[in-house]
Amino acid sequence: MDLLIRVIEGPDQGLVQPLQPGPNMIGRGKAAAVRLSVEDVSWEHALVTCDHDQCFLENLSALGTWVGEARVNGRVRVRPGDRIRLTEQTVLRIESASGAGTSRAVLITAVVVMLVVLGVVGYYQVLAPRTPPQNWDTAYDSLMPWLKTQVKIHRMPPETVVLFGDAWRLSEAKDWPGSQRAWIRLQIVLSSPESKMRCLEPAAHDQDLYLNQFLAPPPGFDPTDDQYASALGRFADRWLTFSIKEQSSLNPIKPN
Repeated sequence: MDLLIRVIEGPDQGLVQPLQPGPNMIGRGKAAAVRLSVEDVSWEHALVTCDHDQCFLENLSALGTWVGEARVNGRVRVRPGDRIRLTEQTVLRIESASGAGTSRAVLITAVVVMLVVLGVVGYYQVLAPRTPPQNWDTAYDSLMPWLKTQVKIHRMPPETVVLFGDAWRLSEAKDWPGSQRAWIRLQIVLSSPESKMRCLEPAAHDQDLYLNQFLAPPPGFDPTDDQYASALGRFADRWLTFSIKEQSSLNPIKPN
């Protein structure tokens, strides 16, 4: 069943957006699927994740999100007819759609990202050989300064630095549901039109090659910007895959 979300109260009343499979961000940020203009809505206010015929809502804002009269805590299923209140003046409603809507470019990319993630999960669960643990801290410490430089010269969106830092911090804390959401949001931003670097486009085997050089730098390693970008994209892929697996695992082991 195709679903859409409609703004029924507030300055953006009348805005309609089809809900796509996977994550659908609601907020004022550029990567939001349901992008609102009112200032008391957070940059990333709430997340609706759709899987087949089911959609689930999560609050991401300190301001809170309500379904009907109930404040959202954790992950809540939403159905057609449910009213979602973000602020005193902004209310949305989940509705059935008569047909598939036209998605924005960022949403299309988000769906592709999720399909890639599912493929990566299957690969690492079934086919991937086990290798000795590698130094992820070293890779992170190399990628973050480069990312900050790219933001300063306007080649990457500013929120990528915050998202990368948050996703890594949550992963280090073994907050698998939180890190999973953060890695997904990072991938959406990396694949948005505002990102001038091709972080997610190279073939997987090329990304693995570049990432491995950051995990265990060879002598004299002097990577190019393209290698940095590819390694960052693969870093996010690998940790999202790992977070998905660890969420249902009782024996956490760092990704190999």
